[in-house]
Parts: sequence; C-alpha cells; structure tokens
Amino acid sequence: MMQHRFTFPFGNKRTQKNGLTWLAALLVCAACDSEPPVSAAAPEMGMVIAIRDGDTIVVELDGSPSPVRYIGINTAEHGRPCYREATDANARLVRGQNVRLTRDPDGPNRDAYGRLMRYVWRDDLFINAEMVRTGLATAHAMTSSFPERLYRSQLVAIDHASPDRCTIYRYSSIWPDGRSLPFPSA
Repeated sequence: MMQHRFTFPFGNKRTQKNGLTWLAALLVCAACDSEPPVSAAAPEMGMVIAIRDGDTIVVELDGSPSPVRYIGINTAEHGRPCYREATDANARLVRGQNVRLTRDPDGPNRDAYGRLMRYVWRDDLFINAEMVRTGLATAHAMTSSFPERLYRSQLVAIDHASPDRCTIYRYSSIWPDGRSLPFPSA
C-alpha cells in the first residue's frame, strides 16, 4: 500500500516541519476559542426592568433578567457625590423602555461581576454617550486588555467637550487618562 505524504512545494524538511507545526498550532487555537466571533451588527433587544446605578441596568432578555453594564463609561458609585444624579438620569432615559444592546467586538461579553458589557440605545439615542454628554459620566476603557474600540473615540470626544462635570473624577485630581484636573472653584 502506497502512503501519500504531504510536503510543501518549497523549502527543506526543517522549514516544512516548522510550517506544519505552526499550522497545527493555529488550528488548535482556532478550535479552542470559547466564544464565536462577535459582530457589532448583531444587537439584542430587551426591556429595562430596573436601574442599579448610573451605568448599570437590568434588562429582560429572553424572559430572564440580565444585568447590563454600559461599556466605556463610568459614573459615581453609591455613597459618592453625584451618585443619585447619575442614577436618576439613567432612570429617566431608560426605565421601562425597550432598548437595543450591542456588544463591542473587541471587548469581553461579561465583566468580573457577571454583568453583560453592552452599548445601549433607546430608539436612536445612544445612552452611553448621552450619560457622558450630560456630564454625569466620564468616558474610559474598562480594562487595559479590552479597550472597547467600537465607540471609544466618540465617547472620549463627547467627554472632552462636556463643560459640566458631576462625576467621580470631579472630586479627584487625575483623569483616567492621566491628565491633571483642576478642582472646580466654588
């Protein structure tokens, strides 16, 4: 019985062996990918059933409540200045509304707390950007390993143009990107 042996049409046996090793490694890595590739054009639809704070909501998706963290923005945490203002604004924008959720193809599906990481729209209003535009949120990348590239430049541009700041960064001396922030005069 004759055995057929695959050989590359170029190089010597050593380069052919290295090429096959790289090809095998590539195939193994592709097979190990835990999640399918994400498209920014694959939105999820749901109704907002609760507001957790200025950058987190609970959306009913497929009959189940799912906490959703807005990608690329941050608002004041509970007990901090502006927490109530950001939470109330978020509630006015989305409570009881149908929203469209989009995952960033460069970012994680969930954060460390199990919340879905999404860009959120109500009709044609981009909620993540609206929170930044009002000065109740600031633009930032969630982690250095997941830069959330899809709308990052838009959020940063709105953040830099927003004159009113009622965010956690107003009460500190450093912006997330390292720029100094003068404290507001009273």
